[in-house]
Amino acid sequence: ENPPVKRYAEGFKAGVEGVCPTCTVGVTYTGDFGNTNNIGPTTAQAAMAGGADVIFGCGGFTGSQAIKYASSSAASAVGLSRTGPAAYVIGVDADAWVSTFESGAVDGADRVITSALKKVDTAAAFLVDSLLSDTFEKGTSTLGAQQDGVDYASCHDACEIVIHDFLRVAALAKACLSFDIQLGFNEDGTVPSGVVAPSTAQCDASTSLPPSPLAALTFAIITLPLQRSLHS
Repeated sequence: ENPPVKRYAEGFKAGVEGVCPTCTVGVTYTGDFGNTNNIGPTTAQAAMAGGADVIFGCGGFTGSQAIKYASSSAASAVGLSRTGPAAYVIGVDADAWVSTFESGAVDGADRVITSALKKVDTAAAFLVDSLLSDTFEKGTSTLGAQQDGVDYASCHDACEIVIHDFLRVAALAKACLSFDIQLGFNEDGTVPSGVVAPSTAQCDASTSLPPSPLAALTFAIITLPLQRSLHS
C-alpha cells in the first residue's frame, strides 16, 4: 500500500463517485511492483471474474502486465489463460499505449482508454527554473492540473469508442481548472474522515458527463494533484 499508489486508488474511486454514484470500484493491493509470480495478471483475472469492466493498473511492472493481460483478445496472455471478454484498461504514470503496448503493436492496444500521466517533465522544468531563479526551497511542491503536473493520455486506438467522452472531458477539465477543487488526501494516501468526493457540478453543469471510466479518471486527475518532494 505505497502512498502514491493509494492516492491513485482513492483518486479514481473519488472520480467514479463523482460521475457514477451507483458504480462499484474494487481495489486490490498486491504489495509488489515487479510482477512476482505473475501477480499482476492473476489479480486482473480475479477482478474480471468478479465482473470488472475496466482495469486501472497501478504499480510498475505488476500494473503494466495486469492491463496487458486484461485487454488481450487471446485465449492466454502473459503466461496466464483467460476466459470471457477482454476488459478496457487504463495505464499509469506514462502513456501505456506507447510503452506497454508498443505504440499499438501489442494485442489489446485498442482497449487502452487512456493513461493517468505524471508530468515528470513539468516537475523537472519546475525544479530547474527554481534553481536558476534562486527561488528553490526544499520540501514538497505540489503540481496539480493547474500547473500541468498531471494529465491524461490520448485514447489512441480506442478513440472510436470513447471519442465523445474525450470531447466532453476536455470541456470538463477546462471548466474545472478555474476552481480550487481538492480532496485533501493525507500524505500516506488515505482519505480523512468526512471527505466527500466533489461533483462535476462544482465546475460547470453544462459539462456534466455520462458515467464512464474516462470521465472518472479525468475528474480524479483534476482533484488529485501530483506531489513530488524536492530536496536540496
